[in-house]
Amino acid sequence: MRCVDCGMKEAPHEQELCDECYENNNTDTVIYKIPWQKYDPENPPELGKTFLVCIGSKTMEAELRVSFNGRLLWWTDHGFDDTVSHYAPINLPGEE
Repeated sequence: MRCVDCGMKEAPHEQELCDECYENNNTDTVIYKIPWQKYDPENPPELGKTFLVCIGSKTMEAELRVSFNGRLLWWTDHGFDDTVSHYAPINLPGEE
């Protein structure tokens, strides 16, 4: 399971945080879980909406679009990408 704080490292089986985040965490910290979903091209998310995506070990914003050749691809700051493994909706505080 991925760490619920950083979302990048593996958390030990008995806890939700990776060792580094666990050590840096204190009781005043609020933890928000990112609702990651595995990207399935057969069941894609909404087109034109910005999502938080995983590309390898990096996270960034991306939007699912139809490319110039008709393929569904993720549009990032670096252009089209077809290696997104997971995505999550971006919901800012106060949004439903």
